Amino acid sequence: MERQYSHLYQNLCSIGAAAVCFLLLLSALRFIPADAQTTLIADPASERELDGRIQNFFRALTRPNSSALDELLRRSVFSASGMDSPSVEQLRTEIDKAKTEFGEIINFERYEVKQVGEDVFVIRYILKYEQHPVMWKFTFYRKPSSPSSLIVPSPSTPPSPWTLIKLHFDTDMDSP
Repeated sequence: MERQYSHLYQNLCSIGAAAVCFLLLLSALRFIPADAQTTLIADPASERELDGRIQNFFRALTRPNSSALDELLRRSVFSASGMDSPSVEQLRTEIDKAKTEFGEIINFERYEVKQVGEDVFVIRYILKYEQHPVMWKFTFYRKPSSPSSLIVPSPSTPPSPWTLIKLHFDTDMDSP
């Protein structure tokens, strides 16, 4: 009779160990984001504004002989160096090359939005061509209202406009 109980005791220990492992795993899962698109946005008005700029850019790209890139870069760090700078010309060339390689633009969708602090937004979109998607990453920055806002926020000073500080696109959908 003792042997039956010792076997039962071993089974209960195994079940208990499995239950503990399950509970530990369950508690660890709450630290893994459920959806890559879910992000807390502290400034939804700015998100809408920047989203609108990007969507207007993509819509303009579909038109022939479009000045979409010039319009997007008007409020960017690239505008200071001039629209004819080598870096802007390279962007134009790469955009034209994508259209040649992948066909016409079909549509686009927002993939991810991150607000980093109060003054940085990183927004990623998938631009869908006939033959291949392209991941676009836009980084926007706005200068804080005033240096004194580091000590005491100044509600009367309007925030600076959003400036595009980085633009990257790639066919590698896993690129950071």
